[in-house]
Amino acid sequence: MELEDLRQLFFGSYQIKQSQTYAEEHLDVNGDFAIQVSKETDEIIRCAIQSRHSNSTRYYAWIQFSLTGDPITSWYCQCKSSARTVGACAHEATIIWFLSYARHHDFQYSNGRRRIQRSIEKIQSDEDEPDDSNEFSAT
Repeated sequence: MELEDLRQLFFGSYQIKQSQTYAEEHLDVNGDFAIQVSKETDEIIRCAIQSRHSNSTRYYAWIQFSLTGDPITSWYCQCKSSARTVGACAHEATIIWFLSYARHHDFQYSNGRRRIQRSIEKIQSDEDEPDDSNEFSAT
């Protein structure tokens, strides 16, 4: 899907603008979403999405897609915003944006996210190297 397709699907660009930073928060160390596929049909997926407003709240969002015809056929999320009748909530939009657009268009983490990731990798590599210096020095 292209961005214009997503704008039409979501009735605007508000959710698309939120999707990159929201997706970054939910990607694993390999840069992937944790996705579950329905046992009944492989055309329905489910993802757990952490609430931006409450650390103790996690929502499940379901996306139904098709390999023929319209790629996204329906979606549902447990959050209150999903109850509206037009468009999609940020949780649904993030999953659809990432799976149908971002991963096919060389998705790059934001600069802030990359700096944090490099810092963590540096700390981890420093911890893996043996320290030959003494912790204490004689006076």
